[in-house]
Amino acid sequence: MDLTTNISGAAAIALLVLGFGFIIFVHELGHFLVAKWVGVKVTQFAIGFGHALVCWRKGIGFRVGTTEPDYNRRVAQFLGGEIDPQTGMLTRDGRLVTPAEIDRANAELGLSETEYRLNWMPLGGYVKMLGQDDLDPTAISDDPRAFNRRPIWARVCVVSAGVIMNAIFAVIFFQIAFLNGVAFPPAEVGYVEAGSPAAEAVAVDHPEIKGLESGDKIVQVNGDEPSDFTSVRIASALAGPGESVQLVVERPTDQTGDKTQQLTFDVRPVANEKFEGLKYIGISSPLSLQLISGKLKEGSELAKLFDRYGLEPGMTLTAVNGQPINAYWQFENAIEQAGGQPVQLTFELDDKKQTISITPRTGFSLTEVPGPGPDEGELVANILGLAPATKIQMLVDGSAVEGIVEPGDIVASLGDTPWPSSRQIIDIVTATGSKPLKMTVVRDGQTKELTVTPGGGVVGTPKLGVGLEEAYDAPYIARVLEESPFASLNLKPGTQLRRIGDHEIDSFTALRLAVAELSPGPVDVAYTLPIFGEESQKQKVQLTQEDIDTVKNLGWGVALPSFQMLRVMQQADGMVDAVRIGFDKTNLFMWQTYVTLARLFQGEVKVKNLRGPVGIAVEGSRIAEQGIPYLLFFLGLISINLAVINFLPLPIVDGGLFVLLMIEKARGRPVSPQIQSAITVAGLILLGTIFLVVTFHDIGRIFS
Repeated sequence: MDLTTNISGAAAIALLVLGFGFIIFVHELGHFLVAKWVGVKVTQFAIGFGHALVCWRKGIGFRVGTTEPDYNRRVAQFLGGEIDPQTGMLTRDGRLVTPAEIDRANAELGLSETEYRLNWMPLGGYVKMLGQDDLDPTAISDDPRAFNRRPIWARVCVVSAGVIMNAIFAVIFFQIAFLNGVAFPPAEVGYVEAGSPAAEAVAVDHPEIKGLESGDKIVQVNGDEPSDFTSVRIASALAGPGESVQLVVERPTDQTGDKTQQLTFDVRPVANEKFEGLKYIGISSPLSLQLISGKLKEGSELAKLFDRYGLEPGMTLTAVNGQPINAYWQFENAIEQAGGQPVQLTFELDDKKQTISITPRTGFSLTEVPGPGPDEGELVANILGLAPATKIQMLVDGSAVEGIVEPGDIVASLGDTPWPSSRQIIDIVTATGSKPLKMTVVRDGQTKELTVTPGGGVVGTPKLGVGLEEAYDAPYIARVLEESPFASLNLKPGTQLRRIGDHEIDSFTALRLAVAELSPGPVDVAYTLPIFGEESQKQKVQLTQEDIDTVKNLGWGVALPSFQMLRVMQQADGMVDAVRIGFDKTNLFMWQTYVTLARLFQGEVKVKNLRGPVGIAVEGSRIAEQGIPYLLFFLGLISINLAVINFLPLPIVDGGLFVLLMIEKARGRPVSPQIQSAITVAGLILLGTIFLVVTFHDIGRIFS
């Protein structure tokens, strides 16, 4: 069987459930084996909670339900005693049967004192030991083999055994995963978000070099060699208050990438709501040169995009303007160097070859709207403070406005809002619900009045079912930002630029090309106001060299089907190397879990960033679909996280019991049952609250 083969959704979920069950099993097995080793009497070993579905006990065999009645009956008959109907305890001659008598009966009858149970609610498991009950600290026993009667060192061993088993099996999971190979995004810079910390950082010892760039290979993160892009993302998310992430990169200095320059950047991460408030530095992992693969839905916008260029899913971009390339950053550089002029792209798949011509479109600056105000914090795409109108990029499957709105429509108004931004469109639809809305669009140069009714969406969330983008290919201005050199003109939403200097303007791409050719100083601007519908008198704006340089540095893009994310296989060279990787990954993720908890208490990581059982199941099933090695890697993560969480000094979990044992050792006597009961109640409330909060956010993610 090929372990790297993708797994279907149902099979992935089934394997994930089995994997979770196994992790719980080995945790409880650790408690069980050590308890037996130190002489603690174990009455039950259970997977799941609640009533028993199936049980097995040596000397009795399998039973549907519990073996306890049969076991008690046999022991009572052997000893000539009876079962007290009130307490369920074994009695003989009016007294309780002693533990020694029960042990003798077990030995003579060939019965085990331990019942192995599979309970009906598979959410955890437990080992029931005589003299120990997490929920009832008063459940102690005078039996010499009771947990509470064993030496403290023995009880510490029993308590610690579960997390040790989870750590051991995390190592094993990682070993098997990397022996087969697991692919991750490489530690390279893909997209750099304009205005982000990564874009604004200045190279140490090279003040003339500003910002990370696509194609930068990250060779160190805070002094350590990153294994993949995840190391960069986690270092950013877990940075402490005011801390920077130091990145050492190797930057290609020629189009082939054969020559590089090593640079160091100190980048200070910032919280970003797009990532649920987690810190980020504004870079993404790189793309590959292979187009997305898989079957396309006939008639979909994606299928139409493939058909427009005669491309097929899975094709690989092999050359730009006849020059071979082998990395996505080379493609981006070629597009930048084209300066808005058409480029020839060659795609190949097996023996098929297709060369297309495509014209790049302009990129935009991203400016955050200051507060206070309803738009506070919104990132506005713009060129020198001029924000373009919003265009319908595509209709999603089952769109509520299919047959009414068309791809390419420019939104002139929605409801009472003229020339709304993407965010405003979303806010208007959300606030309106499923009520009809008036929409005005510009289609093929003509204005059309439409009525759209948002669909219910998932769990009642109103949606139009469209993709939105900036109308880069039209001259309509939706808004002018306060700091814009054009702000003095008092341009109204819907104004069309006509000319700047000696350059005709029919799109934002044309605006970008025109400004790049201007010189600093006053420049004539002509435009058409939406109110009068005629060209106004020319006015002047003052442009600085910084304005012109900003426009020159804007990126370029092309409208192509999406490229796949680049992933590089990480595979051990052999069993010894797999063992090394297993220990390294276990140590790394254990440390990351502790740092995450520390950042949680510092407020740098929010409770909403955590994942509960629902979130883990959703992410786990998605990962498991990629193959067995990915499932094992995920189970390794869960196993080491379970070990860390279980050994925190919190009530109910193993770490809390460990603390109580240390207190007992220091005081010479155990903590009183009353205090233990109060600690147990507090622990249940704490864990129950956390469970409800993280589950609420998990479900919200599913339906958002």
